[in-house]
Amino acid sequence: MADSFPLFGLHDRAGGEFLAQNNFRGWCVDEVAIGLQPRSLDYAALAAKNVRVIVQLEFGADGQGTLPPANQYGAFANAAIATIKNSKGVFAWVIGNEPNKRDNWPAAQPITPEQYGQLWNLIWFSVPKGVPVIVAPLDPYWGLGSDPREYWQRMLKAILAGGGGKRGGADGLMFHPKVRWHDKSLVRSDVTFTDPPLKGVPYHWRAWQALYDLTPNFFKNLPIYLTQCRAELKVENGESGYLDDENGLLEEMYAFEREQNVKYNNLVWALVLYRWNAGAWTLNRPSYLDALKAAASDPAMEHEEIVRPPSAPFTWPSESHVVTQPFGVNRDFYAKFALPGHEGVDIGAPQGSKIFAAYDGLIVQIDPNHRAYGYCIRHQIQLDGHTYVLVYAHGISGSAQVRQGQLVKAGDTLMQADSTGNSLGPHLHFSIVEPGAQFIDTDENGRARVWPFNILDPSPFLGI
Repeated sequence: MADSFPLFGLHDRAGGEFLAQNNFRGWCVDEVAIGLQPRSLDYAALAAKNVRVIVQLEFGADGQGTLPPANQYGAFANAAIATIKNSKGVFAWVIGNEPNKRDNWPAAQPITPEQYGQLWNLIWFSVPKGVPVIVAPLDPYWGLGSDPREYWQRMLKAILAGGGGKRGGADGLMFHPKVRWHDKSLVRSDVTFTDPPLKGVPYHWRAWQALYDLTPNFFKNLPIYLTQCRAELKVENGESGYLDDENGLLEEMYAFEREQNVKYNNLVWALVLYRWNAGAWTLNRPSYLDALKAAASDPAMEHEEIVRPPSAPFTWPSESHVVTQPFGVNRDFYAKFALPGHEGVDIGAPQGSKIFAAYDGLIVQIDPNHRAYGYCIRHQIQLDGHTYVLVYAHGISGSAQVRQGQLVKAGDTLMQADSTGNSLGPHLHFSIVEPGAQFIDTDENGRARVWPFNILDPSPFLGI
């Protein structure tokens, strides 16, 4: 889909009403705390005035937690789903806000990346088709006592893990750019932190890019929403908020991101300024109103939005595309093998059909007679900073077209399909392991299950 809409936007419902009253097309981000009770929200009047409303659903406010304690995830998910279904005029929804920030934890209980992924998928699989849901932004300077870049990668990996044999997904990514104090030159600053855990993270506006650049490939084509855009402090080491004089800061934010959209393939859809409501960051004052009206009226704010479907990183590994047994199913059968379910994806490949390399990498083993996998090939790859080993099982004995130690490209023929090993008929069993990692997902009943032997769900990598 291609569309044209301004980057310009404001936080708070009252900010959206300012846009509507002035006939400005733009974005509005409104944070709504629902606790465990569904709400019926109505933004239809704003939508009719070409204001695109993004609602950020949270559990509580003022230290109550952006998400509830983990034992209330089910109730919160139900409330969120009902709110989404019962509301009007909302363009998209965000689940939570900065879950890596201690101030946003419920009763000082940490929100791990895996917990966010668990809650996300409870909601994701029940949201009506066509309703965009956006992944929560992180505080770019916080983590669980560590690196927000690591938190971000783990969180998206947990989302992709899905549940019940289905991969997760998302409709957009949100980030929080800011300059540390009110100085428009800092928008373009390339100064970075020099000490761990933030070493290499840009100190100012570009910090959001440090997260996005580590985003797994599956999410790289999603729309990007920049929100809570602001100066954190009036002056270096000073009070929170903006200076009384706008001094060209807002214009520079927009100018820089219009340029950066070239780098980011026109994926930045919105730049939403923080904020309209009263407080240290209110934009409702003379110097800022002039800048806002100029920005909202600037034709250069218009940009083309292009929605590109998420792409799986792997090439399909067989001539057949028929999945005969998904990941994680048939729990009772696989329990006798000390597994919580099927540990890979089965593809009904006819005998003698070609099996292909799913990614560029190194052939590390050709096993002529594995007790379960029969004739199988193991293939080591590097992807998004991780080392994985791909397993292709049940081939025709001696059919390998590669040798151990050989480098292969995605799509190269590895062997031919058969039914060797523990198999009931010709097919490809495709699985993936990550040495040193532990994969945790949920079964069809919502119970957490821990996978042994460094097994991961290959479904997200295949796009299924």
